[in-house]
Amino acid sequence: MVCYHCGCEVVEGSIFCGSCKKRRDPVEVLRHRILVSTRKKNENSETTHRIPYKGMIIVVGIIIISFIIYFMVR
Repeated sequence: MVCYHCGCEVVEGSIFCGSCKKRRDPVEVLRHRILVSTRKKNENSETTHRIPYKGMIIVVGIIIISFIIYFMVR
């Protein structure tokens, strides 16, 4: 990220510029922190929800096959 006061490179998520020592826009800092935390949540949720979703498909498939077999034997 770049400081809009002096144009120097700023460490992401910092509140003050390391070069000119001026306070950065708090809305911009908050927006960046929310964006980073949202990305982390999305990365974590994708990996944790894949396995139960696949398991649910398998269970539903087994139930459907068992109903088909039940009605064919009956």
